[in-house]
Amino acid sequence: MTIKNKSEITELLKTKSIKNISVYLNISQLTIYRFIKNNNIKNIIKKQNSYNYNNIFLHDTEESLYIAGFIAADGCVSGNSGNCLEIGLAQKDKLFLQKINSYITNRSVSDKLVTKSCLMVVSNKEITKTLFEKFNITPNKSLTYSIPTWVLNHKLAHHFLRGYVDGDGCWKQSLNKNNHIQIYFKNSGTKIVMEQFLETFRKNINYEIKKYKIIQKQKNIYRLEFGGNCICSKICNYLYKDATIYLDRKRNIAMLAESNIVKNIQITKKKILTRHFLNIKMA
Repeated sequence: MTIKNKSEITELLKTKSIKNISVYLNISQLTIYRFIKNNNIKNIIKKQNSYNYNNIFLHDTEESLYIAGFIAADGCVSGNSGNCLEIGLAQKDKLFLQKINSYITNRSVSDKLVTKSCLMVVSNKEITKTLFEKFNITPNKSLTYSIPTWVLNHKLAHHFLRGYVDGDGCWKQSLNKNNHIQIYFKNSGTKIVMEQFLETFRKNINYEIKKYKIIQKQKNIYRLEFGGNCICSKICNYLYKDATIYLDRKRNIAMLAESNIVKNIQITKKKILTRHFLNIKMA
């Protein structure tokens, strides 16, 4: 099927996207774009692609600081004038990305079938300008980023840090030499960001931090590591305090730290009682 005339495509564009028109007419999207260009229907395309944006970063809330933290770790600001923000995640995290997207724009999250990923795009200069001015988020930030001092001193700082961890950090569980479940926390970024995390943890969690590692992974990229249920449970409690937005799969592992302390204590007590019982029997 082909496009009959300019009026036909003009009418269709009033109610359908180019993707839907492509399916409706059974022709390629490229053919439709070419027809639009050749027939000078630019104004309709501009109207069709006008999205609503909400600059939530103007106000300090859990959502705005969390999303800013996530963008600082895993977002990308690009474009000739730095007015385009992109966040790409694996398909398994699409619902999470759609939630973030809903706070900022009505533009849909797109699917990338070849890479099995999904992409959120925000083309708004005011939003990227606010991210730069308030949160130090710039193009090519991965090797130079540092968290602004005001964020670290803010009462909602833990939401920003949680967002950063959901972007570039991870929680893992494994068995130690005593066959007890242990939780490990790892976070990646510039050396200064890892030091900022360490200092913030020291100030805000009721635990004396002695054992940790800051390892250089590659040029200007470092990893902060903690191991053990006690320290990880303290970090978890701090980061997830009053939290309503987070990446579920990471939180689920983080929350195991405290429950594993109880389990491991119970296992240890059981072993002690068993050993005591055997000693009595042997005596």
